[in-house]
Amino acid sequence: MTLPTVAQAARNNAQWCDAVCRTHGAPGKFHPGHWLNRHPTPRYYPDAVTLDPHADAAPILALRQAKGAISVKDSFHRLDLAAAGFAPLFDAEWIAALPAASDSEAPHRIADPAALAAWEQAWAGQESGPRIFLPALLADPDIAFIAVEHQGRLAGGILNRGAGVVGLSNSFGATQPALHLFLISAAARLFPGLPVVGYASGERLAMAHGAGSASIGRLRVWQAQD
Repeated sequence: MTLPTVAQAARNNAQWCDAVCRTHGAPGKFHPGHWLNRHPTPRYYPDAVTLDPHADAAPILALRQAKGAISVKDSFHRLDLAAAGFAPLFDAEWIAALPAASDSEAPHRIADPAALAAWEQAWAGQESGPRIFLPALLADPDIAFIAVEHQGRLAGGILNRGAGVVGLSNSFGATQPALHLFLISAAARLFPGLPVVGYASGERLAMAHGAGSASIGRLRVWQAQD
């Protein structure tokens, strides 16, 4: 089996973004080459995601004209939006791991709203703001919030199945490869036979590489300037 493509990782990530936005009453829409959202999106979530390496900027520029200061996930690191008034917010690398064999015990999957609220508080740390992960996400069988105790505190991440892969995102609580390995193992137990994808930079990227995940491409998030 070969590693998944950036196109799979990008579509999986757009599906996750859309799921979060839908719980806020702000669904996006999938188009050939793009996921676009004309509603206000939750904090940290983009207004547009490119789904094809040949996707052009025209729909993104039209969305900016309609919404104003949008953010764009350039999944293939190919667009130059600077001339249109955007600036890079951050760069990252897509990562992927082949399906893992898991003989570990079943992971703890958050199943009730109170536990989800505690999970999100631990994930957010000292940052404050409106809730992002609403209880409606718990009803989706393709989404799993995973919790584990690490050095006496809560750690974990989110798994979402789609586009023939499992997306791993929002890991927190540790930067050691052991956490990444645990989440890949959790994916193997909950969604067997599927590769695991995500994106990371800095310490999180080093953690993923240390756990055996490979970089498969680059992405850039752009932010429109007011």
